[in-house]
Amino acid sequence: MLPDNSVRYIEARVEAVLDGEGRVKSLFGTVQDISDRKLALAALRDSEERFRQLAEHIREIFYLQDVIEGRMLYISPAYEQVWGRPGAELYANLNVWIDSVVSEDRDRVKKVFLIDEWNTSQIEAEYRIQRPDGTIRQIRARAFPIYNDQGKVYRVAGIAEDITERKHGEAVERQLIEYLRQQADLQRLVGTIAQRIRQSLNLDEILNTTVAELRA
Repeated sequence: MLPDNSVRYIEARVEAVLDGEGRVKSLFGTVQDISDRKLALAALRDSEERFRQLAEHIREIFYLQDVIEGRMLYISPAYEQVWGRPGAELYANLNVWIDSVVSEDRDRVKKVFLIDEWNTSQIEAEYRIQRPDGTIRQIRARAFPIYNDQGKVYRVAGIAEDITERKHGEAVERQLIEYLRQQADLQRLVGTIAQRIRQSLNLDEILNTTVAELRA
């Protein structure tokens, strides 16, 4: 501790010089201030801990991949909930995730994500996966390249989310809109027929005219 009450970290090394009989003749050593290194390591650990807490408590899946060695560096726990597979198998075999993509989407997903040259800051795709229990889930995934000092992509960070319920909701919404449109058309048709009945008692003429208008 210094006079101003600040704390510094010191690394000291001492070596002994022996005489011909093996007795200590002298000592010499070095003293180095390693406070900056200690503080940097502490900040890094704190940052990693905050990141881990965030990644482990969000619904989205976060992953970090080494593209040079072709292995997964980190996959958040949400992967097991969405994919229905243990994260350990993904660490052992990176191809597990692509194998889980349904066959109709697999080639398209490979072309998007399994690339050698990056010419964009982000890639994105929606696809379907099949879980071990046979259920199908809709996935939206984004990936971002990370460059090394030589300007080469050596890691990829990504986020994937399960959008199955949202897709289902969109499908229900489209069906509801279509149903309401049909009901509106039906109401207009009924109104047109009712008006013409009031104007004429020739039902054949009314129906033929209405059908012709609908077909036009």
